[in-house]
Amino acid sequence: MIDPAKTPTCTETGLTEGKHCSVCGEVLIKQEIVPVTGHTEVIDSAKAPTCTETGLTEGKHCSVCGEVLVKQEIVPVTGHSEVIDPAKTPTCTETGLTEGKHCSVCGEVLVKQEIVPITSHQYSNVHCTICGAEHPEADKYRGKVISILGASTSTFAGYIPVADGFNLAHRPRYPQDNLLTDVNETWWMQVINALEAKLGINDSWAGSQVLNTQDTHSGDLGPDAAMASIIRIQNLGANGTPDVILFFGAGNDMGRGVPLGSFDPATAPTEVDLTTKKWTNFADAYVTAIMRLQHFYPDSRIIVMSTYPMPSYVTEAKLDKYGPVIEAICEHYGVERLSLRDCGVTYDMLPDNIHPNAEGMDHITEAVLEFVLNEYDMTPGENKVYSVTHELTGAKAEKHYYKGISEGKAFEETLIGEELTVKVTMGGKDITAEAYKDGKISIASVSGEVVITATGKYNCDGHLQELPDKLCARTNLWTALEPENIYYTVTGWGNITAGTTWSITFPVSAGDRIWATSLGACPGNGSTADGVRVTWFDANGVLQTVSRDVVYAEFKKFGYITAPEGAVALNLPMTNNQDGYAVYLLNAAHTYQSVVTPPTCTEQGYTTHICTICGESYVDSYVAAKGH
Repeated sequence: MIDPAKTPTCTETGLTEGKHCSVCGEVLIKQEIVPVTGHTEVIDSAKAPTCTETGLTEGKHCSVCGEVLVKQEIVPVTGHSEVIDPAKTPTCTETGLTEGKHCSVCGEVLVKQEIVPITSHQYSNVHCTICGAEHPEADKYRGKVISILGASTSTFAGYIPVADGFNLAHRPRYPQDNLLTDVNETWWMQVINALEAKLGINDSWAGSQVLNTQDTHSGDLGPDAAMASIIRIQNLGANGTPDVILFFGAGNDMGRGVPLGSFDPATAPTEVDLTTKKWTNFADAYVTAIMRLQHFYPDSRIIVMSTYPMPSYVTEAKLDKYGPVIEAICEHYGVERLSLRDCGVTYDMLPDNIHPNAEGMDHITEAVLEFVLNEYDMTPGENKVYSVTHELTGAKAEKHYYKGISEGKAFEETLIGEELTVKVTMGGKDITAEAYKDGKISIASVSGEVVITATGKYNCDGHLQELPDKLCARTNLWTALEPENIYYTVTGWGNITAGTTWSITFPVSAGDRIWATSLGACPGNGSTADGVRVTWFDANGVLQTVSRDVVYAEFKKFGYITAPEGAVALNLPMTNNQDGYAVYLLNAAHTYQSVVTPPTCTEQGYTTHICTICGESYVDSYVAAKGH
């Protein structure tokens, strides 16, 4: 029988063909071992790693049997090699790019650069400081006439017109060595030069005001001293009707503290006053100046400039006082207003604490040019004003400067009072739900007459204080209620303000007897006062004021004052030094604790009653001694 041959492999030996007897098993031809062939090696190539994919080391395997002879190992990814793509700043002519990143090996974008839009032009003296382009509004002023009405900051010798018969030596403030010496450094000449315009008339006088409180017969100032005067305003057109009038006034009015007056759009003049007059307050003079400018120059662009702050002359407080009136007048009559309050003029630019040097003039120039070159779309006389009517009982409108507001303008107001009931209507429609919340009235755009009705529990602006829980006739309410520095008027009390007095406001009932150090110079009270004004409220929030003479007479006669019928609250001020001041509610009951002292053989017994609040005591219920 044939024993088949076996082919050797890479790892196993083979056999040659053989034979054996199938009966007896004798090997007839012996099978010989054929040696193993061994592996046939094939190289498995290495693979280099990349930024995002792993690599392999070189390996080997047998091409016959496939056995791995040298295993390939994984080589980690190398990671990206970051390169910064620098940001590019946008300009007024080209877009910019944000900073980005990419891989320097594979080129993959890691952080995409975003396009930054073109910026606005950065104008200085009409031209863009980046690209040099001229402001698009500048051309309309080329060759136009600009006139100035102002005071010392707007002067320069040789450029102020002469009025016959008056001493003009006082009029210019400039030139001056420590301020500036060249007319081209003044704010107004810089503006005219930058716009390539022409100077009409500069009717600016050092020391002049809008309100003519100065002596109108003075040879120095003359009858046309006020900026509101007809003569000065008419002078502005002496070299041709001005296309632009820059009205830079009111600084001296503020600095000298002239009477402010008030402005009410609901009763504001509608006819210009062309008569010679002397005003009694700033607001009336300012209204006249604006109306006269509009009357004589109906086609001119009139720009009001309100001043920068000064260390002691025109303080921030004075700007706060006069500014709202100027703003309300300009808004009502449709005149543009440029505030220089934050234009960049600092105190170190005012060598004499009032007048700017060249650096300060530059800041004013920049502010004026920026304002002038903005598009303007307000036509004088077309500004519609709606009235704002208040019907307040036991309530007050805080910081309310006007009774009217221009159409389309926002209106905001705060109401003060106890337990307010409020209704707001506009154009006859109830808008309370959307316009009023938690004491605040807010109307986004006024479109009709506004009526605000508010009723409060007390007409005391929320200053009513609660009596202390532990109260007796000797409880000093002055210290217990922590006095407030407030003022009161015929309609109620206001907030902290200059010239106020410390006072307390507390609930009372008719017949309550009150003692206070300030009520009168009565025997034993330690006061030299001759009485103070005492203010009561009734249940309807109506204010009742008792004069100091009546208070003093009552206190001198009885040693206290008595709350009248219907009184529910009392305001009591202090006139003398606060130290040691006292206020007592004499009819407030003591809270007594009784201590019994029993009698002894030799001493009588008694009961001591001690007030647990103030410590005042008295003794009664005597019991005779027991005896021995």
